[in-house]
Amino acid sequence: MEQQLQTSIERVAVTGRPGIWCRSAKDGRVRFEVGYVDDEGRQRWLTVAGGLQSAEAALVSLERRAGARAAQGTLTFGDIAEAWLEDADLTPRMREAYEWALHVHLLPRIGQLRIGEVSEWHAIELLDALRDAGYANWTLQAVLAPLSAVVKHAVAQGLLLENPFGTALDGTEPTDQAGPVTTVVDGCQVVDIRRLRAALARG
Repeated sequence: MEQQLQTSIERVAVTGRPGIWCRSAKDGRVRFEVGYVDDEGRQRWLTVAGGLQSAEAALVSLERRAGARAAQGTLTFGDIAEAWLEDADLTPRMREAYEWALHVHLLPRIGQLRIGEVSEWHAIELLDALRDAGYANWTLQAVLAPLSAVVKHAVAQGLLLENPFGTALDGTEPTDQAGPVTTVVDGCQVVDIRRLRAALARG
């Protein structure tokens, strides 16, 4: 059944889709948003690239992550990152780059989170903060690499039930297409989930 949406710049709840909202731009194009509560109890909104199906998939992923967090241990991302970095087989140049990304950007923002709480939404918020601070896209990609590596290490050590960056939200494989994972369209920040997952998969 085709979903009827109001034409408004205000956030409008999508009928029959709890947790999914939309905004219609002045040109009539619709941006879907997913409402969720973060780990600190704050209401957040994520604008998802694609249509209603992508928004539904994003909402399902958020709900699954929330349900799985209770089953995880108490080790934090910072605990695992430091242990991984100490033993990782890296070239001197790569180790320097990873240490910079971890100590300057990742640990101050998500180091205190339990490893089971880390999700793609933290990656999105990190990218937003870096872009707002004026960092180039190649720097954003460089920060994703150690984030992905630490999470993969946690899975390999049995500290995570699954890799939260492992599959595309819409059920397809991550795209190989290059480009930024976050953009601004008609004043709305849009996250391309497939590009984000592809960047994380390359870590």
